[in-house]
Amino acid sequence: MNERQQGRAGSVGSTDVSISRYLSRGWQILQQDLALWVLASILYSAVLGVVSTTGIGAAIVLGPLEVGWYAVILKRLRTGALDLDEIARGFHRFVPAFLAGVAVLAFAFLGFAFFILPGIVVLALYLFVWPILLDEDVDFWSAMERSRRTALRHWPQWCLFVVVIGLIHFAGLLFCGVGLLVTLPWTKIAVALAYEEHFRAAPSPASPPQ
Repeated sequence: MNERQQGRAGSVGSTDVSISRYLSRGWQILQQDLALWVLASILYSAVLGVVSTTGIGAAIVLGPLEVGWYAVILKRLRTGALDLDEIARGFHRFVPAFLAGVAVLAFAFLGFAFFILPGIVVLALYLFVWPILLDEDVDFWSAMERSRRTALRHWPQWCLFVVVIGLIHFAGLLFCGVGLLVTLPWTKIAVALAYEEHFRAAPSPASPPQ
């Protein structure tokens, strides 16, 4: 197997949650194309920065951008090719991605309003909405429910994963925010690796194996 195609190797189909494995393997993948991943982070941040000036613009494009991020990452994991043009695929699923983005933001806001912990749980349960929307021809609520049902099986571990991701991003902020250009793709690659293990190995009833 090609070194650039080992993102899914070794543990596909396992039922455990190994945060250290996802992060360590994600870091290896990040290092192989660091300049391109940083460029992807710059593009993502630039788009969010521009649309944020309109007030609600960020909420409109957040979902499609997230789906686009995972289109880039999953193509890299599955084929070995890092193609930034894949970001546009998120806008091919604009309506469900937009609605999922608004719903997740609203649920997370309400959760964090109640002593933070519920917000972490919300983010953990809906951690995989974006790659599900990319891979499956489902509406936004079906994608959210699929993510929630699967994540519930190991919800404490996924909550810890969300906390670790937050701490990694906080560390990136300490470097004048520039560190986020590295931590952003790193953590998303780690989430994509977890998705490949826990979702791709066990298709939903609506999406039977080929």
